[in-house]
Amino acid sequence: ERTYGVEIIPVSAAVEGVRSRISAVPREYTNLIDVNYITNDPVMAPLILIHAAEALREYGEIKISTAAKNEVNFIEQELGRAREQLQTSLEAIQRFKESQAFTSLSIQEQALVNEAQSITQDEESLETQRSVLSGMAREMARVGVSQMDLVEMEASLPDRVNPQIAEIIEGIQEDQNELQALLRERRLTADHPSAQAIRSRVLERESDLLEALQASLRVVETRLLGLRTQQDELRERQRAFPQLENQLQTLELDQETDQVTYEYLLSQLYQARIMEAAAEPYVDILDPPVGAREIDPRGRMNIILGALLGLILGTGAAFFLEYLDRTVRTTADVESFLGIPVLGIIPRLRRVAETQEAGGDGSGGAPLVVALDPLDPAAEAYRNLRMNLMFMSTEDEPIRTVLFTSPGPNEGKSTTALNFAVMLAQQGQRVLLLDADLRRPSVHKALDVLREPGLTNLLVGDAEPREAVRPSVLPNLDFLPSGPFPPNPSELLNSKAMERLLEALEGKYSHVILDSPPVLAVTDSSVLGAHSDGVVVVLRSGETEQKAAERAVDQLRRIGVRVFGAVLNEVATSTPEESYYLQYYYSYRPESKARGSKLKERISKARSWMG
Repeated sequence: ERTYGVEIIPVSAAVEGVRSRISAVPREYTNLIDVNYITNDPVMAPLILIHAAEALREYGEIKISTAAKNEVNFIEQELGRAREQLQTSLEAIQRFKESQAFTSLSIQEQALVNEAQSITQDEESLETQRSVLSGMAREMARVGVSQMDLVEMEASLPDRVNPQIAEIIEGIQEDQNELQALLRERRLTADHPSAQAIRSRVLERESDLLEALQASLRVVETRLLGLRTQQDELRERQRAFPQLENQLQTLELDQETDQVTYEYLLSQLYQARIMEAAAEPYVDILDPPVGAREIDPRGRMNIILGALLGLILGTGAAFFLEYLDRTVRTTADVESFLGIPVLGIIPRLRRVAETQEAGGDGSGGAPLVVALDPLDPAAEAYRNLRMNLMFMSTEDEPIRTVLFTSPGPNEGKSTTALNFAVMLAQQGQRVLLLDADLRRPSVHKALDVLREPGLTNLLVGDAEPREAVRPSVLPNLDFLPSGPFPPNPSELLNSKAMERLLEALEGKYSHVILDSPPVLAVTDSSVLGAHSDGVVVVLRSGETEQKAAERAVDQLRRIGVRVFGAVLNEVATSTPEESYYLQYYYSYRPESKARGSKLKERISKARSWMG
């Protein structure tokens, strides 16, 4: 029906056209890569992606194989040089023993030298056997017999080694051949009893082979020990011949050095050949691409059926996604999964609109909701948190130092610690808020104070408490910022200086509130928890994973830290389980008109506190 034109373009232009439209994006925290190709041709797109993935797979295979071969070649070259050097050392010893100085010795000297020569030859043979046997035993213990080349292993066995080793190797080869025959020819599954029995037999023979290698190695080492003892005795007898002894010891020392070098390179060559044989491509195509297809509309009935099917699938998907949701959302989730009480339910903070009407930007409304808007539902929630936590304090076990942390970042621990400290200060108690997050501090920004000098300066002795502590940032509330970033935060917080500082602050203040980094990210919170009366874990509703929360609480409990409970933060009013509870906060607020005339006064008063 149409006439199509054909244009012949150079290969370089075609390659550039494909390269400009293809992209690859790695998936975070995985080793998966999504490869995309954008084009108007639904037929060419999947073909180009398939060829790109196969080319990457071939490139990876070639790269691994080339690296393994290069390593084998390099070791073989070095091994050849070491072999030549060892042969040169042995020939030098032989020439010395055949020289006139050697033959002109007395009969006793000649006998001692001959005996030493015999012991040296036996020791060289045993050293070779030990090197081969120890290399085989180490490699088999590391990768197992299934990853080893049994044919090469049998060929590498020394001549006078235990014949039982060769028999066991042949038995393993027969079992492996029999297993391959069952899996390929008879098409049995890997879970078939016959295949399982052969695998069990291979494992038993593998254990026998390892024991036989180790037993032979022990025999060789025992014989070597005896030969060395004889050699030491001969050397004691040869001390009467100083000139011959000095020359011979020099040559033998060179020979021993060359022997050690040769044995090491031999073991490295053995491992490199195994790696070369076991090299496999590391790129796999998990999800092959498919092209786009044109949908053929089939009338009104299909539309109705499609809408009905979409409604059913959407409802099912909603229930399925709810089932797959593994985050902490409600108090029931916290108490059932973590086994700790919920001390407070903080509704989602919202900026105070009247602040902007009063001339402010509203940036301080969220972190300092207790000071800026005491009648906000979130402020009442923080009062409830203060009441629940303070009722846990007794005369025998008073609560004075409280650490706020969370499993991960951005879960509201700093905001919770700040508002909780303000609540305590509003009761007339003298409170210190300490920003112990030495990696990503944020409390000083909410209070609009400088970060330096601070806690780091106190711990290293660069400042005094009167220089670092910011007095009366709010009524009855002092603040100690984090200070400059140290290179070793965990070690600094676990020092004796930190322990002494907390003891001094507890004697000066009614309560010390600490803001710390996340538990799972770094060890700072665990270290600080051991120096405090207890920890409050802040969880973000709908964001904190259940597994992360469980791991954080378990980590704190393992080191003996007392966990007071949890704060469920950022709870939305749309959450079905908590909406009935949160509606009381919002329904009992004063009318907006009654509050509108007084809000500016409270905001200006709070700012005067901060200023």
